[in-house]
Amino acid sequence: MWVAKGDVKSAFLQGEELDRDLFVKPTGEIAEMLGLRSGQAAILKKSAYGLVQAPRAWHQAVNRKLKDLGWRQLESDPCAWVLTSPSTADGPDYIVAIALSHVDDFLFAGREADKIWLEARRQVMGAFRWTEWEYDTFTQCGVDISQKADF
Repeated sequence: MWVAKGDVKSAFLQGEELDRDLFVKPTGEIAEMLGLRSGQAAILKKSAYGLVQAPRAWHQAVNRKLKDLGWRQLESDPCAWVLTSPSTADGPDYIVAIALSHVDDFLFAGREADKIWLEARRQVMGAFRWTEWEYDTFTQCGVDISQKADF
C-alpha cells in the first residue's frame, strides 16, 4: 500500500474560470502591475483568496478533475473519492485507490504495484501544482500518520 500527502500550491488560483462577471477594485500595487489607473475596476476571471465562493469553486474544480480522471466521489463524504478497477469476466471491480481532501490538503492511498493506480497517480500529480509530496511519516490536518512496513 502506498500512502502520501499532497498539498496543492495556491489552490484557489488553480480553479476554473468563474461563470459570471465579477468586478473588483485591485489594490494599488496590483493595479500598477496590471497597468491600471488608480481606482479602475477589473474583471476577475478565476476565483481568488478572500472571495466568499473560493472554497466551493476550488472543491468543484477538484471534483470535476478527479471525475474526469475516473475517480468516483463518495455519497457519504463529498471530500472523498475512490478509484476502482473495471469489472472483468475474472471478477468484480475492486478499490485501487482512495483520495481524501481538506481544502488543498490531500491524502492518497493506493495499491503500490497496481498499473491502474500508477497511471492515476501520475495523472493526479500532473493535474495541479503541488508542494513536495510527503511519504511514510507526516502530519495530515493535525493527525500524525506513519506507514508501517506490514501495510
